[in-house]
Amino acid sequence: SIFFMLGYLEQLLKRQFGVQFTDETTFEDLGRLFWGPPGRFTAAVDFLGHASMIDPNDGEVGVSLTDAIDAMFPGHVGKATLFISWTWRYKVRGFLNTLRAYCLDNRVG
Repeated sequence: SIFFMLGYLEQLLKRQFGVQFTDETTFEDLGRLFWGPPGRFTAAVDFLGHASMIDPNDGEVGVSLTDAIDAMFPGHVGKATLFISWTWRYKVRGFLNTLRAYCLDNRVG
């Protein structure tokens, strides 16, 4: 949800990654922190328990970040009402600031 993205995400990333999460951190950087080097899922961190939860669909260890968010923050995952175009090289804080500005300008959330 927008509420989760703007209310919790940045704080959780700061808590999880400390000084590794800066104004310059991109989604590509987060990918490496979450899952290790490209082409290999190594679950470098267990963000919100995503790497240790059992997937109810296949019984395997590891779930999507969306499933982990839903488990930890019930009510913050649901049907999308907005489409957000982004790329892996966007800076996370810049993306969140843009989303925040959009919400204020359009009275969303």
